[in-house]
Amino acid sequence: MTANKKLIVFIFGLCPIIPAASNFAYGLVLTVCLWIIFCLGFLGTYIFKLLEITHFKYIFVNLFMIAGVVIFNSLLGGLIPIIQGGIQVYIYILTFSYIVFLGLKSYYEDSESLDIPIWYSLLILLVSALREFFAFGSISFPVSSGFLSLRLPYFSEHQAFRFLGSTAGSYIILGLMIWIYFSVTKEKPNFIRRDK
Repeated sequence: MTANKKLIVFIFGLCPIIPAASNFAYGLVLTVCLWIIFCLGFLGTYIFKLLEITHFKYIFVNLFMIAGVVIFNSLLGGLIPIIQGGIQVYIYILTFSYIVFLGLKSYYEDSESLDIPIWYSLLILLVSALREFFAFGSISFPVSSGFLSLRLPYFSEHQAFRFLGSTAGSYIILGLMIWIYFSVTKEKPNFIRRDK
């Protein structure tokens, strides 16, 4: 995946990740949702071809994804109601963000690539784990009754680390992740528009 596309993954993460992934349990659920959305896109494309529809593929696949996410969100409410209640809006925002992402003409050809869901899953899990660790010194997992939290050795009670667990702090974490990634890989995103 090119540097520009990796940067898009980071930017794509701003919308659902920052407000929603405040603990690792939420991050896990959002990651599962992302892969459900990705698979629904595959399935919608397959059904479109199976029905031999000739027009409106993009609209058909998007509506198929939205309908599937509505059903999945309802099932999630029955399995883990406490966690689902806190992030149900962000599940729809994640779906909308993914649809907008696929609508970008320059990236639509790679919509069936595993690069985006893999990188975005890692981003969700890493940001949510770091936020919870800095804020509470724990890692939580989703269970039907709410959260199963595991206490970890907390290296500092300093307010600066607690700040990194906040919404504002998560922007700093995300920015540091972008800087570290592009510093290590030496890739340079190209912001210059080239006219053909």
